[in-house]
Amino acid sequence: MFSPFERAGLAVTFSPTGKMLLSEAARLQSMFGFKIFFLHVGERDESTEQRLNLLIFENFSSNNFEIVWLTGEPSKAILKKSKELGLDLLIIGALEKEQGIKNFIGSVARNIMRNCHCPILVFTKPVSERFGFKNIIISVCYDGKGEEAAKVAVQIARHDHPEKLSLVKEINIPGLPSVVFDSGSTDETGSMRRELIELEKQKIRFFAHELGLRDSEFENEVLYGVEGWECLNFADEEKADLLVVTMGERKLSFIDRIFMHDLEFLFERIPTNTLLYK
Repeated sequence: MFSPFERAGLAVTFSPTGKMLLSEAARLQSMFGFKIFFLHVGERDESTEQRLNLLIFENFSSNNFEIVWLTGEPSKAILKKSKELGLDLLIIGALEKEQGIKNFIGSVARNIMRNCHCPILVFTKPVSERFGFKNIIISVCYDGKGEEAAKVAVQIARHDHPEKLSLVKEINIPGLPSVVFDSGSTDETGSMRRELIELEKQKIRFFAHELGLRDSEFENEVLYGVEGWECLNFADEEKADLLVVTMGERKLSFIDRIFMHDLEFLFERIPTNTLLYK
């Protein structure tokens, strides 16, 4: 099986979810065959080293790994070392409530997601023994990165055989409300919207067929509304356990954080385990 990832990193902590993240990483390594670098932020001493080695030994069976010790502010240290190591996947945990642990809550996780150079797999709901993702949602993006992200998601689906695989596209036509106002016909507007949605569904089907999917293997959803927001709500309502989202190459600016857009919605409220592909 072709692997899109050769060098992955996992931010390792002694948090209550540390064991589960190691288990998740072990499963992904067996799927993709990458070498993994365990990134630990903290002072290196004999006691801590023994504790970390024991944590890895008890929850990670492969020998294809390397431990990397980091110091300093967690997000900056992880971002810098990830780039130096040439990682093509970074795995982190991002729980909203994790008492006593500073490293990967809130702003730290968001900073990593915003600024990391490579795809990031964020686990909000890690488990110690996963038998596969059961409900995968792909937020469709038709550019090159979007196609790469979808191919990775399909590869995971081929391995895990989820109960449900959904390809979702959000659409928002800014000029449509003015058309309604000018025409004075809500029926005409409703008809236009239905036509646009059906056209988008045809595009999604063509996109899926290019990925090698048959119609029976996926569900096709078009969401009309605020881009980013609708997809997150859909993933939440559908109780997805993996959401795949594409992030463009444009660096986010301060103004993006004032006037929230699709990715800022994601950074503020991650509904489930998310592969952010960039």
